[in-house]
Amino acid sequence: MAEVRSDRFAIDDLSGLHVDNSQGHGPDLLAEWAGRSGGAGKQRSRVLTRKDLIVQVAQTTGLDRKLTELAVRALLGTIGDALHDGKDVRLTGFGTFSVTERPATLIRNPRTGKPMKVEAAKRPGFRPGKSLKDATARR
Repeated sequence: MAEVRSDRFAIDDLSGLHVDNSQGHGPDLLAEWAGRSGGAGKQRSRVLTRKDLIVQVAQTTGLDRKLTELAVRALLGTIGDALHDGKDVRLTGFGTFSVTERPATLIRNPRTGKPMKVEAAKRPGFRPGKSLKDATARR
């Protein structure tokens, strides 16, 4: 079984992502990412930007920030390329990125009442996996 470990997380082939908070590293990473790491009500406490993600991954893995930035950009680019090629990207436990096709339809202009054609389109989508759903459901 392949396994990657750091002081905050472990990824293994069978069970996905596990966050280890036993060493006092603060809130669960997935819950923090989902904006449920504190604050009042159901409002997001903050937005995790690409820059924030790069900094957190660099801190978690101990890698250089520039190397981490290249890795994050490569990951996002690879996901985008796969979606462009019509492939789904399934990250077990996290979720699935996919492209859905919306067919062309006829609608009516509300002002004039005239029919208008809406062209077919492809839209990216994301369906969260069980681990991500569970992490965001915790309070």
